[in-house]
Amino acid sequence: DQRRQQQKHEAWMRKRLFLLSGLFVSYVGASVGIPILRAGDVSCKGGFFWEDHVPFFGLFCITKIAELAMYAFDPTIQGDLSFLDFMLKFLPSFLGYLDGYTDATAITIAHSRDDSPIAQKLSIWMFGTYLAGVVVGQWIVVSHLAMKDETHACLMKLIHMDALASGISLPDGSQRTWFIVNMVRTFGEDIPQAFQQTLFLIYVKQNYFMIASVAVSVASSVKALHDAVNRGAIAVGAKVMKAFTIGDCVRMSEDPQEVRDSFNEIAYSWDDVMADMCGKEYKVLKVAGNIVGLPSPDGSQGGVWYFSAFVLAKAETRNNDQGAPVARGSDRSCSQLFYCGRNLGTAAIPGSDGRCGPSNGPQCSSCKRYQAKSNVNDEGSPAQFTQAPADSLSESVCEENSEDYRRERDPSRAAQPRRAPSVDA
Repeated sequence: DQRRQQQKHEAWMRKRLFLLSGLFVSYVGASVGIPILRAGDVSCKGGFFWEDHVPFFGLFCITKIAELAMYAFDPTIQGDLSFLDFMLKFLPSFLGYLDGYTDATAITIAHSRDDSPIAQKLSIWMFGTYLAGVVVGQWIVVSHLAMKDETHACLMKLIHMDALASGISLPDGSQRTWFIVNMVRTFGEDIPQAFQQTLFLIYVKQNYFMIASVAVSVASSVKALHDAVNRGAIAVGAKVMKAFTIGDCVRMSEDPQEVRDSFNEIAYSWDDVMADMCGKEYKVLKVAGNIVGLPSPDGSQGGVWYFSAFVLAKAETRNNDQGAPVARGSDRSCSQLFYCGRNLGTAAIPGSDGRCGPSNGPQCSSCKRYQAKSNVNDEGSPAQFTQAPADSLSESVCEENSEDYRRERDPSRAAQPRRAPSVDA
């Protein structure tokens, strides 16, 4: 059932966010903490002892193993990269992961040269740009934006899971955050650090670790600019996403098997009732990437059932004489009627819960006028629609499904509060 699948999907997303957040906090702590804790053992000539880097290397391995595991088992990853494409994104991300750590170690090495005024000044400038561009710019400001990204792609980018992030399609808001992540990294970290570390190598002393840090900064800068400019909205290897917006009128595929098979690609499940929805038109209630929410026939799951965008096509836009988009009722018994889904109140729509459809029940006056002029039956063939008299509407099959009609027929419902509409128009 779709409710269980949605709960499973949401639980998975919460676990993934928890894992990514943990890896991000660990990355920040290791990048800054290890150079600070080992500062007393650092020399300008030899840099750090190799043993000092073991904890960071261990975290690096854990992060990359987690990236591989999520790419292999995460059902929400939409992309399907070839082996070559995957490796071209996975291997270069190693340099990006090292960048924040090597910059911090370079500052510590520069500061260790206490007999050189130039080294001391450079270490202060390097610390200032690192604090502003990395700690504040990336790890505080940008991470705050990334946490709001429901796809988690931008958070993955912050911990350099580039291959995994490329398998996720980005909505408009996430694309902006993605661009900001890469721009802040390039101009707030890579370029300033590379320039200052180069000055250290020229005027103070060559150090193998500083040379490596400059190389990593330059390579990361080039890669960040490339990712910012060339990252598309669609996941690499995924089918092209269809552009739907809330309020669109869409027609579902007439082939129930095609609709059933489409659930293999999304984190929801097929229900046999959906077979009756095939070939009919619905108003889009929610959109999340390639997942589209349509009115559920029985009002379950908050009034919304989720489908793949690839089994939907935009239908002809229909508006009633008040400019509101209309679509056919999602309830099987009312699929011949047009509803706008607006909540106009019980005074405007007598005998209803105040909403015009969208599944069943009485129509608003504007939709009744549209219905009378449509001259189209539920199979799309020319037909003359005759609206029933107002005093007989309460006995119609569609109104028998309305809450107010059931309350009239069942006195035990009279004491119960009227159910609020489950989905906003």
